[in-house]
Amino acid sequence: DVPGHLAASIDSSLDRSDTGFTAKQQAEIVAFRDYIDNSLYPVLLCERWADKKNLPRTRKAWASYSPLLLRMTGYMQWKEQRRVLSLLDAEHCNKATNAHKRAKRCLDTIVDRFFASSPENKSAPYLFGEQPSSADAVLAGTLYAVLASDLPRNKLRGLLQKDYVPMVKYCEFMAETYFNEKHTFQASAADDAEHAMDNEEASERSNVVS
Repeated sequence: DVPGHLAASIDSSLDRSDTGFTAKQQAEIVAFRDYIDNSLYPVLLCERWADKKNLPRTRKAWASYSPLLLRMTGYMQWKEQRRVLSLLDAEHCNKATNAHKRAKRCLDTIVDRFFASSPENKSAPYLFGEQPSSADAVLAGTLYAVLASDLPRNKLRGLLQKDYVPMVKYCEFMAETYFNEKHTFQASAADDAEHAMDNEEASERSNVVS
């Protein structure tokens, strides 16, 4: 669930104080770093733990990082799920609709601040110019966790691929630069088919409710 190795790889090359930036930039870096983490992390948790289609994959992945004793009992997995759902309740992200609205607000804010200068791609490689910051580590790590995920249903990835292509390209650049991984995270024909199926399922559920 955490952004993982990409964020760690980028962050390890940075001084914790983000030296090289002005005091104003440093304040903005901290603000955006916390905003991205607080806004998007609960959405990642919602897709993994609150979506019944994704839950079996999530529980299996969680168990693989747990001690052997925890892998042997479903009770600990159930307990972890309850803990996460309680956190999502507190964040008002226990439903996919609310979670994705929250994600879209955050992504729109990031685009307006950092990616609006060019409709295709941003002119500078990093959020604050030619030098990476801890905000880059958090954003790139979070995007990577979404775009590289193999969850059966990944609506946040679909949202990024459809409406935030410059941000997807930014994640591809960061993955190649800092982890020597060359990815094409932009939507493929298979992705388009998956998103269309998810939208159809969502429409059917909406019709049933109404």
